[in-house]
Amino acid sequence: RAAVVQAGGLTTLLQLVREGTADVRAQAVSAVLNLLQGNADNQAAWVEVGGIPALVVLAWDATTSMEVRGAIAKILGMLAKSSPASAATVVQTGGAGLLVRLTQDPSACSHAIFALRHVAVSSQEGKAAIVQSGGIAALVRLLQQAGDEICGFAAGLLSTLTDGSPKNQAALVAEGGVLPLISLAALGSPDASRRAAAA
Repeated sequence: RAAVVQAGGLTTLLQLVREGTADVRAQAVSAVLNLLQGNADNQAAWVEVGGIPALVVLAWDATTSMEVRGAIAKILGMLAKSSPASAATVVQTGGAGLLVRLTQDPSACSHAIFALRHVAVSSQEGKAAIVQSGGIAALVRLLQQAGDEICGFAAGLLSTLTDGSPKNQAALVAEGGVLPLISLAALGSPDASRRAAAA
């Protein structure tokens, strides 16, 4: 993988993500995911060449498949976790709104929540971008409709968003999130119950 990067592979993949056909773009995203997983140097290199905005633009494209959007959400999560600067780039390029939208897609939901959590813990600006993009309402919908594991993830992110923020706590109440959280805390799996109780 290092040889691919050293040979300018990331720059080539970036061009394919931006300009390739649908099939080529899908293959390029898969290759990027493979190169970035578990490799901090490659993650930093992808951010440096402008990879985050290219992925966000592709995921917003109506012709992009749900599978590719799920892979993009996974990549954005890795990058947001890798550094506060990368998380800030996700926010600045419209990634928070994208990830909030992807929480409603079953094929991307868990990856989107993971990415949003790291955006939220990176900065107050990250939290604000998620909330302004309708994140609390989207997470409450998951609490009302999704399975136990996803509900636990959603509760954990709600805990992060509302911690120390009376405004976000009030938004959670206004969106009808209290009763689903109480129900999850009482009836969910041990992990989901713990996350719901924290929120």
